[in-house]
Amino acid sequence: MNFKHFFNYVPGFRSGEKMNMIIASIYYIFFIAIFILSLLLSSGKGAHACLSALLMPFMIFSFMDYYANK
Repeated sequence: MNFKHFFNYVPGFRSGEKMNMIIASIYYIFFIAIFILSLLLSSGKGAHACLSALLMPFMIFSFMDYYANK
């Protein structure tokens, strides 16, 4: 699997619209930075909340796609 194929499944990159890709990139970079900081500073206690916030768009948009294409 190459990156082009992978990005077809990532929320914010599926449509190919530049504005959505910019917003998604900011979102993912922000939450990855928060996740790393929470691992380093709080011994991983806040990592679960940050990880679930990072995965939330995947869950929401996957369900939306499923019901739209049903």
